[in-house]
Amino acid sequence: MISRLQRVSDYLRRGESDTSRPSYVPVTGNDEIGEMARAVEQFMSERQQLAKAQQEAVHTARFVAVGQLAAGIAHEINTPAQYIGDNLQCIRTVTQNMAKDQTCSAWQEDMAEVDAAISESREGVKHISDIVTSMKEFSHPGVTDRFEADINRALENALTVAQNQWKHVATLEKNFDPDLPHLLCDIGKLNQVFLNLIVNAAHAIETSGKPYPGKIFVTTTQSQGSIEVRISDTGTGIDKELCERIFDPFFTTKEPGKAWPFAKI
Repeated sequence: MISRLQRVSDYLRRGESDTSRPSYVPVTGNDEIGEMARAVEQFMSERQQLAKAQQEAVHTARFVAVGQLAAGIAHEINTPAQYIGDNLQCIRTVTQNMAKDQTCSAWQEDMAEVDAAISESREGVKHISDIVTSMKEFSHPGVTDRFEADINRALENALTVAQNQWKHVATLEKNFDPDLPHLLCDIGKLNQVFLNLIVNAAHAIETSGKPYPGKIFVTTTQSQGSIEVRISDTGTGIDKELCERIFDPFFTTKEPGKAWPFAKI
């Protein structure tokens, strides 16, 4: 009896300093010591779950910090991008007026090249502005209340923010319902879910071993008062034996540090 009790005590003491130890206590029986061992097992299991929850909270906090940082960077980028765009428009107006002036007829060819260069520059500035707008709308730092949100717009933002993840491995096929009604929701959490699904789709294609590019499909529909969002890809899919575990907290098949946590809606 003393040796069994000592094993329970030793396991509990070692477990206090190592949360990764298995929760199974190497003591059995139906007596008081056996019951104590089972209680220790339950305690250690709950303690491990708490440690995982704390790690997840830290990870989520990092995402919030990144979102706040992205919003700040987006604001800083938007201001110079705006006046660059305004200045380019001013230059374009001047060159177009000069092209109409007969005294500048010798410069017509140069004017055409300048006009083409300005057009390309304005397209680049617009692309920067679109990315900035998506980042600002996507991050929503500090917003936790539910409000009426445009789901199509939220998906567009998530696709823009994640573009660097999928553009090298996949092409995108979108089919958005243009009459989709706004949805009362916590759009910050939905943004995170959409981003994670898109990035996971890109990773699935990247690791599938299939030739590039794969395809990512994003669709929205409405039916009987509900909104449906579908995000799918041409990767290998999820093994059947893992399908029933995909909603388990903290479950992932990815290497440590590469899993993207899903928000709880």
